[in-house]
Amino acid sequence: GEYMRFCNIIDRIYNKGNYWYTVKTFQIEDEDDFDPEANEVELIPHEAVFFVPDEYCGDIHLLHSFRQEIGVPAGLYPDLWLDLKDDQVDSTLESDKDLNQKNDDETTTITCHTTAGQLSMVFRKSWSAIGYDRVVELFERGFYDDSHFFRVIPDFLTQFGISYTDDEDLKTFANTPIDDDPQLNPKVPFVEGTISFAGSGPNSRTSHLFISDTSTNEHFGTMLWETPVGSLVSNDDLIVLKKLNSDYGDSPPWGNGPEQHKIIALGKDYIEREFPKLDK
Repeated sequence: GEYMRFCNIIDRIYNKGNYWYTVKTFQIEDEDDFDPEANEVELIPHEAVFFVPDEYCGDIHLLHSFRQEIGVPAGLYPDLWLDLKDDQVDSTLESDKDLNQKNDDETTTITCHTTAGQLSMVFRKSWSAIGYDRVVELFERGFYDDSHFFRVIPDFLTQFGISYTDDEDLKTFANTPIDDDPQLNPKVPFVEGTISFAGSGPNSRTSHLFISDTSTNEHFGTMLWETPVGSLVSNDDLIVLKKLNSDYGDSPPWGNGPEQHKIIALGKDYIEREFPKLDK
C-alpha cells in the first residue's frame, strides 16, 4: 500500500489478546527527510504488519502442507535418469530410517538450581531439531548460568535468556539467529510447562526461551518460530515455576518489569538494583 514500508522486527510482546511489535524501518527510495536515528517504532499492532517469508520459508514449504503426497507420473523421466538399482534404493532408505530414528530418540535433561527451587527441563530433538542443538549447547557452555527470569506473567508465560557472561565468542554464538524448525503435523501442543524459543519474526530465534504457564492460550505455536523444544519434567517443576517472583509483571508499558535492552546494556546490576525480588 501507499503507506507501507519495509522493516525489521526487533521485539514482540503479547498483551490484551494481541501481539505488539517494535520495528526498525528502512528508507524508501527518494525519501529525503528520512531520519535514521528515529526509525525505531514501538507498539505496532499485529494486524498492521505484513510478513514476507524468505525464499522456501513460506507455509507451502512446511512438512505435510498438502493432505496428499504429490507424485510424479510414471514415464515422465528419461530411462537414463532412473539408474539406481533396487538394492541401492533399499540401502539408502534403510540408512535414512536408522538416522532419523536415532535423531528422534535424542533428549537432554537440564536441572537448574533456581532461587525458587530446583527446576528440571527435558529437551527433545524430535520436536525441534535446530532449536534443540542451540539450546543444549547454550546450557552446556553455561550461557544461562546466574541469569534472571526477567519476565514472569502468571497464567501466561515465564521468559529468560539474557546472559551475564563475559565470553564474547559465546555471546556472538547466542546472538546469531537460527532457522525455524518445520512445524510438526500434528503439532506438539502448548500446555503448562511447554518450553519454546521466543522470536520476533521468521528465522529470528537466538537465546530467549519461554515456559508456558497455561494450557489454554490459543496464540502459542501460531508463529513459525514458536516450535516447542522441550518441557518441564514433572508436576514438582510446575510448582517451582509458579513460585517464581511475578511482582513486577510484564515489561513497560503493560507492567513494571525490566526492559530487555537495559538488561543487555547494564547487566546484572540493573536487575539487582531495581528488581531485587526477581528469581534466577
